[in-house]
Amino acid sequence: MRLRLRLRDRVQPQLKGNVVPPLIKDYRLLVVDIARDEVAHLAPHEMVVFSEFSETYVQNPAALEWLGFGSEAGAALLTPKALMVTNEVVEFLVNEIMKTVRAQNPELGSELVKQMFKKFRHEEETKEHLAPPLMREQIVQVQELALEVGRELGLSEDQARLLAASLISGLTTTA
Repeated sequence: MRLRLRLRDRVQPQLKGNVVPPLIKDYRLLVVDIARDEVAHLAPHEMVVFSEFSETYVQNPAALEWLGFGSEAGAALLTPKALMVTNEVVEFLVNEIMKTVRAQNPELGSELVKQMFKKFRHEEETKEHLAPPLMREQIVQVQELALEVGRELGLSEDQARLLAASLISGLTTTA
């Protein structure tokens, strides 16, 4: 599995004790916040275990591999897979933003990705402060990425499509 290899091979930040650096923690909390909505929508019965998986993800995303796939029960859950798919989608969006926006501030990318999701937008925000909406081509790329990762994680075709559609419905797009 390409994704499992990517998660295992990723360089994990050097943690002092059990502390995750603030910028990485903010990124991971964004993933958790988005994935929470997906799980609540697609598998509400899993919300009782969501906090355990999300806490593990925030500390060490690679740990989801053994937590979510180490047992038959874990392999059947959507929660770890939703976190991993959402992580890949957010990572893609950050990379897309960084290609088009000159970041003077390292937190800018995370803020712009946050604004791409409807749930984080506030009515009083003006257009000049909002992240640029995604183009249709980028939405297609997000959908393909979510489907690919979902399939790699063993989701059924229907589950992978539902998760991808749910993620995309939360994004803002151009008209």
